[in-house]
This record gives sequence, C-alpha cells and structure tokens, in this order.
Amino acid sequence: MLKIGFIGAQSFHAKEFASFVNQSGVIDAQVTHIWGEPGQEERVQQISRECGIQTICKDFTDMIGETDAAMLLTRNGADHVSQAKPFLDAHIPIWIDKPIALDSADAEKLCSLVQESGLPLMGGSTLKHSSDMQMLKSLIAGFERIDYFSFSYCSSVDAPTGGVSFYGIHLAEIICYLFGDAIEKIVANQFGKTVTVLLQYSGGMVANLIMTDGGYDNTYSIIGGGKYAAGHIACQDCYAKELQYMYDVIAGRAEPLSPAQFIAPVKLMEDIVQAL
Repeated sequence: MLKIGFIGAQSFHAKEFASFVNQSGVIDAQVTHIWGEPGQEERVQQISRECGIQTICKDFTDMIGETDAAMLLTRNGADHVSQAKPFLDAHIPIWIDKPIALDSADAEKLCSLVQESGLPLMGGSTLKHSSDMQMLKSLIAGFERIDYFSFSYCSSVDAPTGGVSFYGIHLAEIICYLFGDAIEKIVANQFGKTVTVLLQYSGGMVANLIMTDGGYDNTYSIIGGGKYAAGHIACQDCYAKELQYMYDVIAGRAEPLSPAQFIAPVKLMEDIVQAL
C-alpha cells in the first residue's frame, strides 16, 4: 500500500483527494500524513479527523522518510519550487497541484529538479483526466478540420494567489492538452471580472478562452469542416481519475508528463497575463 503525504490543506482539493483515497479507496493507498499552512490548523484537524489521516506534521518536511509519495496542494504556485525540492532531493515522487508555477522560469526549474531526480513529472489541472474531457478529445479527433474552438471556465481576477492565473491555468492546460501550443498570436481583454482570450494557432484555428468570475461550469463549442458541436463538460470524476493516473505513473504503468506538457500551459498563461 502506498503511503501518501499531503503538503497543504487550505485548498478544498485536500479534502476531496483525502476522501477518495482514505474513504472511497480508489487506489491502493492511504493518506497517512498532512501538513497545513500557517493559520489552517483548524482545517487540518478537521480533514485529519474526517478522513482518517493519522499524522499531522508540524513541518512539511517531517513526513520525508515516512511516506512513499507526496501531493503538493498549496495554493500559491510561487511556493512550489521550495516546497517540492526537499521531497525530490529525498527521491520521493511528488504530484504538484495547479498552478504548478506562476511563471515559466519556476516551471522550468521544477521540471529540471524532477528530471535530475529521475522521478516522473506529475500534476497540474485535474480537469484533463476527466471522462468527459476524454470524450471531448475523441470528438475533436472526428473533425476533418477545426476553424474555431471555444472553452469557458471560472476565473478570479482578484485571487490573492496569482490573480487571473490561479483558475485561468485550467483553461491554458486544457487548450494545450487538446491542441498543443503552436500559438502565433494572443489577444486578451478584460471586461469587469471577465477575461476573454483569442489564440491564433499556426494551422489556422482560432481558440476563444472565456474566463468568467464564478462560472464553474465548463462549456465548449467547435466549428469546422461543415460540422458544429457544443456541450458541457462534467468533471465529477476528475479527482478519482487523477489519483488513478498518479498511482499508475508511480507504478510505471502510465506515461508521466513530458517537459513540454509541464511547462507550456504555464508559459501560455504567462503570455496571456502579459497580453492583458
């Protein structure tokens, strides 16, 4: 059984992942250790009590040597290099939550640290592994060509942990996952708390990313080759699917992220912020 340590408790992801592992048993693992950010002591106690996590750590490095893997769940991507490094130095595989970094320099640094350790690259938005996202990827493959693709998801231009990048990285990851990063032009605008981004791909496709404050539903539309499709992406199974993916990567049964997959969405989000 894989013993997992959680670094960070402020994000609601911590409770979700802990529930799926310790209560639903989606993988052969147990979350055995948890550390919470300063000021999150009550939340750490609650998650530990409700999800059966045995050990609360005073320092996040206390779980090194007692866990087989770690999940870095702190909300501020600017902290991830310093928080991941002790685990990588100890050769402990670590999954890094979104945003893995707030700028491409930190993403490249993380990538280098992971590669130097010989461990797999894992992390980012959980949305890409949901069943509905896999369905959308298959749907796109059925188009002879795509002229226009639109995707909407939530954002928060006022997020203290990265502004528009904090949730916007979901859209950057999804567009890179579906179509790659061969983007020639970016036009971005902000209207109140809504951000719209037009991406011109080298193949001619135009992608429209819509980041709406509080809009947690994912919607898409596709136009191309005389065909049209639109729908809603439900992501209820994204946590379970991400955990299974992480488990399989650690076991050597699934491919880890490539450096390009790890860095490209962060670079795209960085370029979007600059365009704004």
